[in-house]
Amino acid sequence: PVPRRCTSLTFTKDEKYVLLSDKTGDAYRFSIDDETHAGELLLGHLSMVLDIVVARNDEFVVTCDRDEKIRVEAEKEFLVQTHSLVQKETEQLTKKLKNEANEILEEAQANSSKKITLAEADREVSLTSAYVHGLKYLYLTLGVNSEEHQLSLMMIRALEDSNVKGNLYRGYGYNTSTIVSSPFN
Repeated sequence: PVPRRCTSLTFTKDEKYVLLSDKTGDAYRFSIDDETHAGELLLGHLSMVLDIVVARNDEFVVTCDRDEKIRVEAEKEFLVQTHSLVQKETEQLTKKLKNEANEILEEAQANSSKKITLAEADREVSLTSAYVHGLKYLYLTLGVNSEEHQLSLMMIRALEDSNVKGNLYRGYGYNTSTIVSSPFN
């Protein structure tokens, strides 16, 4: 069934097919078991094929022609398997990179939360320290030396700071006058 004269031929490794090339530069594959099967055109050259070889367990068909050109043809099944393998490897690497990125993100969020907590604690320490220094200055300026009086002033300030100003009874006794405000008036 080859239209022209055969220039080279070879068998596949499993000896199920014979590969041959003709004078016009075409390479065919014929089944040894099925004589009625017409040859399958594998590839073509523009000049006469001088040799045909099967390589890597029948995965590649290599031909060379009179114009010193070499062609390599891969079996479709091999290409499909290779593509599937590469696609699976790519998916695995992508999944691995996403997992690593998520781990880095979680670690960064944990570090961020830790730093925020530490900063808030430092803020509270600074505020408390400033409050204590302010009270010491206030007591020194007002001449309040007794610890009981200092505690009383702190209690009044705490009540005023906790938004109960309208309900707080205030009384300050001075020698010249007395200021009294009461919610009962």
